Amino acid sequence: MIDISSIPNIPPALIYFAGAALIPLLGTGKVRKIYLIILAALGLISVAVLRPQTGWVFSVLPGLELTFLHADSLSLIMGYIFAIIGAGAIIYGLDVVRENGEYVCALLYLGSALGAVFAGDFFTLYIFWEIMAFSSLG
Repeated sequence: MIDISSIPNIPPALIYFAGAALIPLLGTGKVRKIYLIILAALGLISVAVLRPQTGWVFSVLPGLELTFLHADSLSLIMGYIFAIIGAGAIIYGLDVVRENGEYVCALLYLGSALGAVFAGDFFTLYIFWEIMAFSSLG
């Protein structure tokens, strides 16, 4: 049995951002479909292993810290909802979406939505909100 506490708390947004960066390299065949299914599963797992009162802080300058992951009970509920709907959208799009650019924008949107949900300060929330706005244009 896997001990969930031993899995590192990686912000779910980073998984989707990394996934969006690799999509253009995969082409449009079976490799992309398998990759997207694995990415959807990793996204769900990354939200499922989070526990309340966990965090991921990035120190930019002395005295200036950005909290990219702050999980509390409400953000976990919203994170579960976003991750489940996102996984469903990815799986639905396997036979519908033809262009890689649509997946890039969708994964950026999903990652930034989860980043906004788990943001620990207003500046981080603003960053993810703007990424979400720009990725929705694609």
